[in-house]
Amino acid sequence: MKKEEWAHTGLLNVTVSHGIVDLWGLVESEAERKAIRVAAESAPGVDAVHDNLAVNRGGGWL
Repeated sequence: MKKEEWAHTGLLNVTVSHGIVDLWGLVESEAERKAIRVAAESAPGVDAVHDNLAVNRGGGWL
């Protein structure tokens, strides 16, 4: 995802254990959240994705 201009990867934490992906962090929009989840679900060997992402509604980045 680091290669994707739309993904703010500096604010993401992704862990993988036994085919389960946990997504944590802030995203800019619901569309970005969905795209990150779809990318995780599409990765080989992924059995489940736990989406713990939050949408940053503050209008700016930290």
